[in-house]
Amino acid sequence: MVGMNAQTGDVSWIERGRELLNQGDVASALKTYEKAHDPEAEDEEEARNMLIEAWAQLSRKNLVAALENFEEALIMGTHVQRRQALDGIRTVGEIGPRVKTLTAEVKKGLKKHLGRKKPESVGLALVSDRENVILISNDAFARLPGHVIRANKIRGIPPHLAEDPARAGMDRAIPYTEQEDVRFILEVIEHLTRKQEPEIKQGG
Repeated sequence: MVGMNAQTGDVSWIERGRELLNQGDVASALKTYEKAHDPEAEDEEEARNMLIEAWAQLSRKNLVAALENFEEALIMGTHVQRRQALDGIRTVGEIGPRVKTLTAEVKKGLKKHLGRKKPESVGLALVSDRENVILISNDAFARLPGHVIRANKIRGIPPHLAEDPARAGMDRAIPYTEQEDVRFILEVIEHLTRKQEPEIKQGG
């Protein structure tokens, strides 16, 4: 996690930038993020590693982990690396509004199939409105048909959630940043809530 750096009052520029990013004000967030830099902590090699990790996390749709690594690179990077980190932060920020709409669709799908039951009753969990991920328990994963599992959309749990005791047993996750991801999640919900039909024995 990014430490306290150059300060504005009691709040770091990083924290203020993230707050603006969460509000959807990407332009103001970037102007604020630009002020976050610690020349004494400059480390080109470490910043390079942070950028590599950030883009890797972004490719896996782990937005929170990606943002944290971009923020680290912003603090310790060279001028060029800082511009690259800001580009990454901009990318995360531009995805944000879309995630809110997609989350609303996921919630609607859960309500349609579960009614008043909690998602946990079928082995699913939404983390929060700001997280672009739905968690899935080991038991629920085991109940999914093969073609759903082979779709390669169910990943390991994001790093920042892995050590959360409240997520015990939720070792997998489905991240979403686009409509196709939500369609897949709705398919998973449908499979997990579908009543098991009795097998029809063949005549003998």
